[in-house]
Amino acid sequence: MRTPAALAAVWTLVGATPALAQQRVAAERHSALSVAAARIAPSVVSVNVVGRERAVPNDFFSQFMYPGGYVQRVEGLGSGFIVSADGLVVTNQHVVAGADSIVVTLRDGRDFQARLLGEDARTDVAVVKIE
Repeated sequence: MRTPAALAAVWTLVGATPALAQQRVAAERHSALSVAAARIAPSVVSVNVVGRERAVPNDFFSQFMYPGGYVQRVEGLGSGFIVSADGLVVTNQHVVAGADSIVVTLRDGRDFQARLLGEDARTDVAVVKIE
């Protein structure tokens, strides 16, 4: 014979199970993401670039002073990650496109001059090398 109290207890347990399961899954995901982030963090780098870009004057008087436009210095910043012990770094192509100078900054603050090995604008992937 089922009493109303027993049915209420069963109903509470069944109703609470999805919430408990969601909490457990959330905790497992958080743990997995934390572990993955901790493992990959040392390979993440900052990619600093300096390039030149042709600019067209945007006001009436500057068009007379610079009729052909002018070249201006442009600085950019992106991220990448080290993929091999010999210093290969993968980053986005749009970060290094047209760069005159590429400097890779490691997590500990050390800077390394880098050279562009290859880039593909269609997939927006570039590979640079540091020593």
